[in-house]
Amino acid sequence: MTTSEQQVKAKKHDITVNCLEEDVTVYGDKARLSQIFSNIIHNATKYTKESGKIVVEIRKDGVMIVVAVKDNGMGIPEDRLKDVFNMFTQIEAHSTHTKGGLGIGLTLVSKLVALHHGEVSVMSEGVDRGSTFEVRLPISKTAYEQSENQKLDPVIQSRSKVMFVDDNADLIDAYCLLAESMGVTALGITSPKEAVAEFKAFKPSFVFLDIGMPDIDGYELVKMLKALPESENVKFYSQSGWGSEKYVEDSQAAGFDQHFVKPLSKDTIQSVLS
Repeated sequence: MTTSEQQVKAKKHDITVNCLEEDVTVYGDKARLSQIFSNIIHNATKYTKESGKIVVEIRKDGVMIVVAVKDNGMGIPEDRLKDVFNMFTQIEAHSTHTKGGLGIGLTLVSKLVALHHGEVSVMSEGVDRGSTFEVRLPISKTAYEQSENQKLDPVIQSRSKVMFVDDNADLIDAYCLLAESMGVTALGITSPKEAVAEFKAFKPSFVFLDIGMPDIDGYELVKMLKALPESENVKFYSQSGWGSEKYVEDSQAAGFDQHFVKPLSKDTIQSVLS
């Protein structure tokens, strides 16, 4: 049973799914699509009180399939709608609804949908009036290739390898997908203790290290990696939720080439790998 299913059952939510009468195949990766909708439904259950209602509606719109997830939960203030897909956003910072997470699920959703040449949006009439998340995805390979949301970024023509180390598994997954969409071989590590052995075996050209990791932080880890003979000509980049001058200075002092604020965007990763 998935986390979403467990939460739906625990909170006694009433879920209705309105499917299309015809079978339609979405062009995409099954595992990633599952992540997209699992995160959206998890978000709906998280912000909807016990015995609440969640409705999933599926419809066609030209060459796109639209999946809408509606709930009658706590809703979103109009001035916060633009922030819901940003890293670490919590709509109600002191609410018990936000317990147990840093709010990265919807950030991952937006990245995964973009990689499928789709779009994700959110609507809400305000506090306590529920929310609706809509995901638009291409039905066929032709639709995928012709999607207006497709960015014609040049694929990086190299055999570069990039390694990401962060204790957040969802974020690592998103970073690797972004890098691989550019034609780069990527490796994601969630345990800093395993990073040294993986680094020696993988031999990356670029390494992104999170600063705030348990057991071994990014400052200590970069020193360990740079002491290895395999680190010659490797570029090291730090990342954290903060980008103040102190963080930049501390990163440079530790041996990083540059410091970035999380989450890393596709443009940021591409500019580094290019």
